[in-house]
Amino acid sequence: MLRSLVGSEMCIRDRGMLLCLCRDIPSFGVFFGSYELSCGLLGKSYPAMLFSGGMAGVLSWIVSYPVDVLKTHWQNASSDKYKNYRECYRSLVAGKRPGVVFSRGSVSYTHLTLPTKRIVEISGAAVSVK
Repeated sequence: MLRSLVGSEMCIRDRGMLLCLCRDIPSFGVFFGSYELSCGLLGKSYPAMLFSGGMAGVLSWIVSYPVDVLKTHWQNASSDKYKNYRECYRSLVAGKRPGVVFSRGSVSYTHLTLPTKRIVEISGAAVSVK
């Protein structure tokens, strides 16, 4: 069983694991840092935590979205299409502005993030209060 997982493209062999780490580590840092900063400034009331959670989610997606676009293209391509991440990046931005390529669709993600992160933060706060 483990041998088949290690040999498949979808699991342990690198089909975007490094890009996941490059996306998630800064994103979590920005999320928790901005949430704590905002709660420190606004207080720990439920409305303040709702606002802080929503804004932290938006900021974390702004930071992680460009790497997520690259990771998605890398993972959806056939295993022989790109030799490395740089080649994938170059094919994405060929003849286009990188700012446009890596921001397309980000507005819908930030709108989705606001209610989702607010609910997560208020749920966590309600559980920790009890």
